Amino acid sequence: MHGNEQDYLDKIWGIIERVIIEVANKSLPKKKMRFIRDRLGLPIEETDKLEFNLTIEKINTDLQLEIQQAKDI
Repeated sequence: MHGNEQDYLDKIWGIIERVIIEVANKSLPKKKMRFIRDRLGLPIEETDKLEFNLTIEKINTDLQLEIQQAKDI
């Protein structure tokens, strides 16, 4: 692999790493609440579903991926 290719891959990996960390930092407290709501049999709020899907949409756009959005969490 040439230096330019390695630099490009390092740059792409850096972007992916930052997105994963950002999403984890924003969503982990919600995942804990979701887990509690699931355990209590409470429904997931529509605003949480919307935010989850918007996050997936942003990741798909930023990284040109095709992660499926949640239809029913």
